[in-house]
Amino acid sequence: MPDIDATNAAPGSVNINTVVEGSAVVVTPAPAPVAAAVAPPVEPDPSDKRLPILPIWAGVTVALTAAFAVVHWVPLPIAVNPMQAANILAPLVLTAAFIERAVETFISPLRDTGAVKLRHALVVARAVDPPDAAAVTRAQHRLSDYIETTRQYAFMAAWVMGLCAAFVGIRSLGVFLPSTTAPAGLGTGQWTAFLTFDVFLTASLLAGGANGLHAPINALTSFFNTSAASNLNAAANPPQASGQ
Repeated sequence: MPDIDATNAAPGSVNINTVVEGSAVVVTPAPAPVAAAVAPPVEPDPSDKRLPILPIWAGVTVALTAAFAVVHWVPLPIAVNPMQAANILAPLVLTAAFIERAVETFISPLRDTGAVKLRHALVVARAVDPPDAAAVTRAQHRLSDYIETTRQYAFMAAWVMGLCAAFVGIRSLGVFLPSTTAPAGLGTGQWTAFLTFDVFLTASLLAGGANGLHAPINALTSFFNTSAASNLNAAANPPQASGQ
């Protein structure tokens, strides 16, 4: 009796190999097909909670508008001299650079070791043969979360140091007032509110680093220099009266 090979069975039928050995018939089932490996979907991070920005913004706007309608504070006599703006704000930029460097000194010993380990784990996950897409994705997410957490720690440390600097007298708006005392016509409440706002504004600016302060200063000085040059040119070349 000839050998029978039934490996090419129709879809849905039983796939067997039949071999005749003397008078015995041996039936060997075909191996089951192996399913392709599929990377599991990445679950969203449950710690990613977003603040309701629009309701918060609306509530703060309404509260401030109502407060202004009650107190009726007057404008502040802030004067900006374009020729001295850069010199006045130079201490602010210098302080921001010092804080930025100090934060790096504090954060690096605490967080650099963990970042190195997570980067090494990512390299190892990418070097696996065959590659494991799920393992690579998890390693990438761990490294990204670690870096983002480090940035948050650095910002909080910089903001606290900026707040301390503003407390001791380094300010961003008060330097443009004619004096360090309350101007005439300002009540105690408005002056206190201005000083408080100036402290928190200065702390936020210092926490952003020195590079963030260079751009507005350069824009301010460039604008005033261009305006001054235009005025000088207009004064040096007055328009000629047309003859009759």
